[in-house]
Amino acid sequence: MTSAAVVEQRVALATIEVDAGGRSAVAEQRTLVATVVVVQGLSGRNGTDGEDGTDGGLSEAQVQALIEAAMSNPPIATTDTSGTLVAGVVTSALPENDARQFIEITNTGANPMNYRFDADPTATAGHTIGVGGSRVFQGGSCPRGALRLFSEAGTTFFITTG
Repeated sequence: MTSAAVVEQRVALATIEVDAGGRSAVAEQRTLVATVVVVQGLSGRNGTDGEDGTDGGLSEAQVQALIEAAMSNPPIATTDTSGTLVAGVVTSALPENDARQFIEITNTGANPMNYRFDADPTATAGHTIGVGGSRVFQGGSCPRGALRLFSEAGTTFFITTG
């Protein structure tokens, strides 16, 4: 059975390696996967005995293989963008990007805002993000088109994309 110290060290190294590539939701997911692996490896399958007479926990090699599998894809490099939306004016926040895999749009201001991809939003057209709210798209659901923002009363925004 793998010792707690060895597993913690491997997870720490895996987390550092992922985070070195930049902040991203993918890095957070990989860290979570590594944490789950540690819990399963140390406690066995819900604390019960395995069918083979062992405690049901993962071997050190199994833990290492799972961490390496979680780390096999390189992390997504992200870029942050922020700005101010002038009341009643459409703002082009991001250009079209066919390689986009992740986007988080956050309303950091005092008024709601609308967004649309490849079309101009208005007060009645587009998707609304309330004050302090955000929308996240990743993987296959991530729009690749140009992002446009609008706020009837003006607000501020923060976008992370990769």
